[in-house]
Amino acid sequence: MSDENGNLWAREAGHDQPLTTCVSGGSADPQRVGELSDVISFHDYSSLANAKNLAGPLLAMGRPVLCTEWMARTAGSRFETHLPYFKENKIGCWNWGLVAGRTQTYFPWGSPKGAPEPKLWFHDILRTNGTPFDAREVQFIKVTTGKLSASALPQRKMLVPTAEKSSVPWHYTLEQPAADWFKPGFAASGWQAGAAPFGTQELPIARKPNTQWTSADIWLRREFDWPADLTATPVLLVHHDEDVEIYVNGVLAGKAGGFSSEYEELVITPEGVAAFKPGKNLLAVHCHQTTGGQYIDVGIFIEVAGSK
Repeated sequence: MSDENGNLWAREAGHDQPLTTCVSGGSADPQRVGELSDVISFHDYSSLANAKNLAGPLLAMGRPVLCTEWMARTAGSRFETHLPYFKENKIGCWNWGLVAGRTQTYFPWGSPKGAPEPKLWFHDILRTNGTPFDAREVQFIKVTTGKLSASALPQRKMLVPTAEKSSVPWHYTLEQPAADWFKPGFAASGWQAGAAPFGTQELPIARKPNTQWTSADIWLRREFDWPADLTATPVLLVHHDEDVEIYVNGVLAGKAGGFSSEYEELVITPEGVAAFKPGKNLLAVHCHQTTGGQYIDVGIFIEVAGSK
């Protein structure tokens, strides 16, 4: 059935609700969908930059816009990233998972049978006992929807700063180093000194590197001080394009495939958390690039309680 015939049939059926058909990535012509729909709807499970690119032309059509499928934490679609944008642009949105139940949508697509519960849920918000997967995430939803004051949110305290506000020095190499390059005792005297972020400029997504990096791989090392009396769990803050591996004192602390178009939190492995020690520590990073843009910057923060 053609678009025209389908639209004609739907309207002749005497509908009593607005008609729409979904725009999802490149699977439909947004302009034609807009012409045929009373309200415009789309699906998107990717980064905020991609969501904006998809939603922008739809908003320009001057009709109500709905995002009827979204929120995939491991793909960069999160409440913290997308909900403020949807609110600002009056885009109605809902995710289809709430409690981690039979649909098992807290697992990412392609998870094998019998896989353990992932450290970072793909979807869903609550456990079966009603407690949230991420308490801060629920607080963020309540703040964004006006149920809580913004001061109630835990605040980030950067202990190993990223280069978001000012350049940060690292040692780096573009040549394959020895196998123990990520360990504290490695002699990196021949490595270059450079300021993060490293990569290529992409102004539409606010990528402004301080050090140009255009090869396939980059290896980074940086020392940092860690407080002796700290009990809070550290979290990585990473802007990567593409695959990244991060080590603390020679222990794998986190890894992520693909790319992010902005700074995103990355949960540190239990082994990585245990590797932190009072005083001097080593942060080591490897980023591998295959195609398109490239970028890398890494920091570490803790959360401190906000006021009610």
